[in-house]
Parts: sequence; C-alpha cells; structure tokens
Amino acid sequence: MRRMHCVRGTLQRISASSQGLHGDEQAEDHTPSLGAGLTGTDPASHQYSDLEELISFLAIFQERLYPVWPIVDVAPLISDLSKERTDPRAHILADSIRLATAAQLRQDTGASLDALSTRLATCDHQMDLTSVQTSFFLHIIHENETPGGTKSLIHLRQAITVAQMMRLDRESSYTSLPETEQQMRRRILWLLYVTERGVALLHRLPVVLKPTTLFPFPQDDTHVLPAFLELVHLFWIFDQSGIFEILEGADCNGPTVPMAQRCLDILQDTLQENSTNFEPSNYVQKADLFVTRQWMRTVVWRAAASLGLHATALNPVRIGKEFLSFMSQLPREAIESHGPTIEYKTYDIATAVVDSVSNNSPEASSARQVLGGLQRLLSSSRRENKQLLASLCFKISSIPITLNPSFPLENGQRVEEVRDEGGHQSANNSNELLTMHNPLPWVDLHGILANTGRFPESTDDQFTFTYSALPASAIDQAQTATEDPMNAHNMPWDERVP
Repeated sequence: MRRMHCVRGTLQRISASSQGLHGDEQAEDHTPSLGAGLTGTDPASHQYSDLEELISFLAIFQERLYPVWPIVDVAPLISDLSKERTDPRAHILADSIRLATAAQLRQDTGASLDALSTRLATCDHQMDLTSVQTSFFLHIIHENETPGGTKSLIHLRQAITVAQMMRLDRESSYTSLPETEQQMRRRILWLLYVTERGVALLHRLPVVLKPTTLFPFPQDDTHVLPAFLELVHLFWIFDQSGIFEILEGADCNGPTVPMAQRCLDILQDTLQENSTNFEPSNYVQKADLFVTRQWMRTVVWRAAASLGLHATALNPVRIGKEFLSFMSQLPREAIESHGPTIEYKTYDIATAVVDSVSNNSPEASSARQVLGGLQRLLSSSRRENKQLLASLCFKISSIPITLNPSFPLENGQRVEEVRDEGGHQSANNSNELLTMHNPLPWVDLHGILANTGRFPESTDDQFTFTYSALPASAIDQAQTATEDPMNAHNMPWDERVP
C-alpha cells in the first residue's frame, strides 16, 4: 500500500508539472530528503525508501530536465517500478536517470554509480530503446564528472551505435511501427544527433551519426517539442552548411575558400536572427536555444578567422554583450539544468572575445567589461570549474599590451565578487554583470586555484585530467605564460577519439 501511495502521489505531481511547463514559473527545488524512511533496519523499509528517492528523482527529471531530454515517458516507467516483479532493466534505466539528474543539478543522492555498473554487468544486454536511453544517461553522468572524458564519449558512442544497429537513422525502419513508438524513436535519434554535434564542437571530435529520418511531430507535447525541434533545426542547418567538414579540415589541407565562404554566408544569415520562430514556453528551453545560437556564432567567427575570411555580422564582443544580457534574465535553475555544457560554451564565447581583441577588433575598447562579466559568470557556477577560469585568465594575460593598451594587467587588480546575504554571487541584471568594482579582466589566480586545480595532461593514447597544485611561480609569470591549462581546446580533432 505504501508503494502504491508513493506512486500515485508522484504521478499526480508529474501531471501537474507537465502542465506547469506552459508558463515561465521558476522550477521548484524538490531535492529528496535522504533521511526520510531510512531509520528502519529491516530490508523492506530500506527498499521502500530507495524506491521513494528513485521516484522523487524521476519527478525532478520530469519537471526540470524533460524539456532538455524529452526521451523518456516517466509515468509508465514509474508504474513499472511499482510492480512487485519489476523488470531489472527498467530499474537500471530509472537509476541512470536518477544519477544523471543528480549530477546535472548538483544534488545529493543515496544511489551509487558503482552499484549501477554492477547491475549493468549482470543484466541481459538487449538491442532496444531502453539500452539506448540508458547509455545516453550514462554519458550525461560521466560528462558531468569529466567533460569530454573517455567514459563520457564511449557511452555516447555506444548509444549511437545501438541506435544505428536498430536502424533508427533510416526512415524505412519506422513504417511498420505504432505511431507512439515511432515518435519516441525519432526523439531519441534526434537528441543523439544534437548531443553528438554539441560534443563534437566543444571537444573537437568528428561526427558519425548522419540520419535520413523525419523529425518527430509535436503531438501531445506541444509545450516542449516545438522548442526541441527548433534546436534540432539549428544543428541541422549548422550541419548541412558544411561547417563540420571545414573544422575537420582545418588541420590538414582544408576546404577551398569559395566553399568556406558559401558555408559562412549561410550560417551568418541563419544565426544573426535574434529570435526563434516562436517563444519557448519555459526558461530551460529559452536558455538552451539562445546560448546555443550565440555559441554557434562564435564557432563560425573563429572558423572564418582561421581561413582569413571576415564574418562581419558575427562580432564576438557584441555576441558576448548579448549573451550576458540574456543570462542575467534567467533564474539560476534554468542555467543549472544545462550542466557543464553551458560553462564550456561561456568559455568558448569568452576566448573568442580574447581572440578578437588580439586581432584589433574595432570593439576592443568595450571588451574589458564583457570579459569581466564572462569571468564572473564562470566563477558563479556551483561547479567551480577552476580549470576554465584559469585558462581564461591565461588567455587574457596573453593579449599584447602594445596592440591593445586598454588591457593593462596591473598587479593587484582583479574582478571582485559581489555576494548577496546568503553568500551567493549575484547576477540579477545585466548592468551588474557588465560593471565591476574594478572592471579589469583579471581574476586572482591564487584565489581561483586555492589548494589544487585541474590541469590537463596529454598522453599518447588519450587526454586525461589530473589534480595538481599550480606553483606560485606560474601565477607570478601568468602575464607572460605560453602554456594554456585548456590545451584540449587547441588539439586536433582526431587526437582524443577513444
């Protein structure tokens, strides 16, 4: 009875939250109370408490992350978990969602990745949607732990490979299936498509998934699917323009200039639109679409610059200003729902601003405040990615003062953090993001890298992260440093393929 009461209550919450996605209300934090139900000592009580937390996390997923990953029908999954004889693979899928949700939103859970891995090793491996979904959420778990790491990429490639073996990327495989299953398969395929393209751009990797299938139809999810389809379309245009071929060829012979110019013209026209064809119904998807669009603009600008072409409509300083102004309007929950990806996109935008300043951009004089705002945005993240912050500082310190006198890096000057009464960094409006007490684009590396920092080490086989302290001498020489803590972003595309 307790099991069914828990399930009914959660299903009611999920139904209500689905309706709530129509508005712009800030998501409520439903962090499970891990102490509830754990006082008993008998196994049945412990099993129930684990089910209670598992279902609570599925509800959180539905409320906050389903707009980002609309590939699991939560209500049927919870109903399956409520049965006395639960399918072990359904429980594994639910556990992978729980751990991915906890990792993405930085929440505590009593679940263990080791325990999940043990169950995965002992269960029957089948070539079905559950396998694809589980591999995708395992990718999310590991991507949060080590962005661009080997385990993250292997699980993403595993999901893509199983999807290809099931012929999800071929329209002919859909003809005999019920409409509901067709639509779920399409969602899964196109989410893998978007995810792989995003990972490829962020971590300099080639793409392997090339679908020939139709996009999913909105159907019942008219409040979520239109924005998801807009994101898919954005990546589709990006893909069809030939930009991936240009980026992959940047380290070899490269494309012809006319081909590259045609590609850049297409993308400039597409990406300079300030709004989508509709207004997304929730902050999470608004953030996804706008941030991705701004980030893509910097990718195109950098590709053009590497080929000696001019993307006049894509100025990194203006892109950074628009990005900061938009981010200041978002609730923290919407930003956190995108995990480490949004941090890497922020970093890429910031480094594009640095590059434009180094190239004597006409807007270099206003880049100081933009870089200061982007640094503050990175430092305000709950993930505290010291590596990105340190790398950005090194890049800023490399700007030749003779080229840009507006960027003197004077000793002792730094961007100050403004904290509210609760000790959190404040980013409530664009003026606060753009105007610092000392608007110099420099953060105290001693503070950023207190104790230890994460720095990359390159091996012959793969790229890995290790923990090491940054010597004081390196900090003292930061203004003349020649090595970047984020060398991974400068590596050829094929050096990190697992």
